[in-house]
Amino acid sequence: MTASKIYLKLKNYFDKNEIYYKPYKKEKVLRLSASLGASAKDEQAYILIHIACEDFFVSINACLEQSADEKSCAKVMEYLTRVNYTLKNGCFCIDLRDGEISFNSSLNCIDRETLSDDLISIFLSTPHVMFNHYYAGLMDVMSGKKTPEEAVSELYDNDNDEGCFCGCGH
Repeated sequence: MTASKIYLKLKNYFDKNEIYYKPYKKEKVLRLSASLGASAKDEQAYILIHIACEDFFVSINACLEQSADEKSCAKVMEYLTRVNYTLKNGCFCIDLRDGEISFNSSLNCIDRETLSDDLISIFLSTPHVMFNHYYAGLMDVMSGKKTPEEAVSELYDNDNDEGCFCGCGH
């Protein structure tokens, strides 16, 4: 599937579902940015999603509005590293220059002639689900309320017995 077909499929999905986006064209890579809100505890976490469409490949980079400050950066990095150890569908990253926290994932379209709305929906919801699940621990680490080890341990103590937190059983 070519980059332009992937781009059009995503654009049509956004239009149909009334998701705000802003198209960009730079360096032969088509990009869409969509803003999705994610509730966590009593605060509102905003995620800005950048989607890069290339031939046979779509990547997603979702950035959290809150950034780690200089004081908490190392602890946040440890928390994200501990969390990443168990992830199968992407990874969290932190930019040590400015504390920006993001979740990155990709979708391989080589073996797909069609990119279904269901697949796009799952792909777009992944960062939202991940930030919702890990947000409280992240905020506890950023504020110094918990160590990275404590925050991650609490996450896994609260997960169901079937495996991952979404209940899929893997």
